[in-house]
Amino acid sequence: MQRYPDADALRDVCDQNSAIIRELVRDAHDSGSLSGSFAAEDAISLIWLAGAASRVTPTRPGWRRVIDRAMTSAWAVPEEPVPVGRGRHDAGC
Repeated sequence: MQRYPDADALRDVCDQNSAIIRELVRDAHDSGSLSGSFAAEDAISLIWLAGAASRVTPTRPGWRRVIDRAMTSAWAVPEEPVPVGRGRHDAGC
């Protein structure tokens, strides 16, 4: 958007993508799989950062590791592991 401030179609696509990311983050929070401290804005920033880093030539070594670590830290740590065969998909078996 910074390069094309008057591009209404691009703005609409960005708004739709942001809404999808917000929904995904909300659903992940609701399921308990994503840390409550990880916000939709964090996901949007990581996507932007990965895109920006991948376009830089030469790319600094380790940028993928930084993104991976940020994403790994976003996942919620389960309080208790679910025993094998006791997951919700195994109900009734």
